[in-house]
Amino acid sequence: MLNYINLDLSQVKKCQISIPNIDNLLHQFKIQRILTRVGISKVRGVAPIMIIFIFFVMTFNRRRSIAEGLKFMDVYKSKSAYYEFIDNPNYN
Repeated sequence: MLNYINLDLSQVKKCQISIPNIDNLLHQFKIQRILTRVGISKVRGVAPIMIIFIFFVMTFNRRRSIAEGLKFMDVYKSKSAYYEFIDNPNYN
């Protein structure tokens, strides 16, 4: 199931989370389908499902800020995509 989010497993600390469990949760609740229905799509950089995945994982890492969480998970290089997702006025 991880193939649809194009996840490089080296980006996430494997010892911190159970990736298959989170992936199963996203699949069970059909998050990709919901994102498509509400018009949330990839503009550039990172796919929205990957952003949701990373934000979900960051809730368990308990970092002080999004930037700190992105650095910890080694996905900081694409931080602009995460902030654009959060700041997009079209997404509720």
